[in-house]
Amino acid sequence: MPATIGAAPAAIPLFSPIVRFGYSLVHNNQTLGESMKRKLVPDVVKAQELILVPEDTSVATVSKMMADKNIGAVLVVNHGALIGIVTERDLNNKVLSKDLDPSAVEVGTVMTRNPDSLPPDADAVDALKLMHDKHYRHLPITQGKRAVGIVSIRDLFKVAYEHMMAERAEA
Repeated sequence: MPATIGAAPAAIPLFSPIVRFGYSLVHNNQTLGESMKRKLVPDVVKAQELILVPEDTSVATVSKMMADKNIGAVLVVNHGALIGIVTERDLNNKVLSKDLDPSAVEVGTVMTRNPDSLPPDADAVDALKLMHDKHYRHLPITQGKRAVGIVSIRDLFKVAYEHMMAERAEA
């Protein structure tokens, strides 16, 4: 079931370790949290080749797709509706570390079913909070039940990094 996110949290608690090291989180009278009110689509996730697979796809096939595209997660769909997500961690912890044959295992047996997701117009800070709280590295973006994108912690890190670099350039 998709996650429901309320009001955006204050920026300082989310980044308190940075504050303790003396970095200012205010840039042009705007906190980092405020600058992250960018919408997931198109502000954070711009052009993206989304890889969608049915749940009967083999782990070996998905692993090869992930390696070819240099991505860490693939969304699993049924008739266009998001039903799961399979990540590098799933492949490692549920298949490889158990000495299972990746060609004989379907992603439907190792994926995370009914993953949390956010709509395209959600704020980046909403995604960051959900990913932080639940220790996700990838979060599906859905329009209704249809998968339309995926945001990674790396995508959100880039937004924060760009903000801090702009602040440094003006200092």
